[in-house]
Amino acid sequence: KEVLGSYAAVGLITGLLSLFSLIWVFPLGEIIDRVMKRNLIFVSLLLYLPLSVFLLSLKTLAHFVYFRLYHSFVATSYWLTTEAYVREHSTRTNAAEAIGLYDFGYALSTVIGALLGAFLIVKFEFSIIHTISLFAFFALLMSFRLPDHGRESLFRGLCNSMNFNCVKTEWKDCFENRPFRRVTIYSFFFYFVVSFFVMILPLFLDAVG
Repeated sequence: KEVLGSYAAVGLITGLLSLFSLIWVFPLGEIIDRVMKRNLIFVSLLLYLPLSVFLLSLKTLAHFVYFRLYHSFVATSYWLTTEAYVREHSTRTNAAEAIGLYDFGYALSTVIGALLGAFLIVKFEFSIIHTISLFAFFALLMSFRLPDHGRESLFRGLCNSMNFNCVKTEWKDCFENRPFRRVTIYSFFFYFVVSFFVMILPLFLDAVG
């Protein structure tokens, strides 16, 4: 708010992450199905490295819009690929167990990260924004140890996926698969409620002091 001048602008920039993600999800789904997911995870983390520098240099609303466009691509690439990686490397009988363990690790790292971040800020006046690039670098190093199945190289997968039929195919699959369509409608309303509270709660807390 200090940079942008109003909560309306903050809300706009917050919402742009999801809005711009709509641009990437269909073509990325096509690419992720073709390539070795470890390679795409590596590239996504590589693109995360300069994020701290970008964030600290933002001065205007236009800067934030450009940043969100970049961030939406990086974040969408990373999350889609890691979730697809977990599913691909679990068997049909333990898929839920694998996702549960993945979510546990995510939640645990969120708790530890919050505590570590608070410690760094209080003790060393460390900028929390710098931790984005710092821990993206650690994750990048760890990604070298991820096992992966043989698929197309990233470059070949990109070349084979460069078409606009993927959007048409995705929508066709969605409408022809009734169970999947029901899950999609359910998730739409679920995340609608989640995003509503994400936008409203900070304003409410500010209003009550």
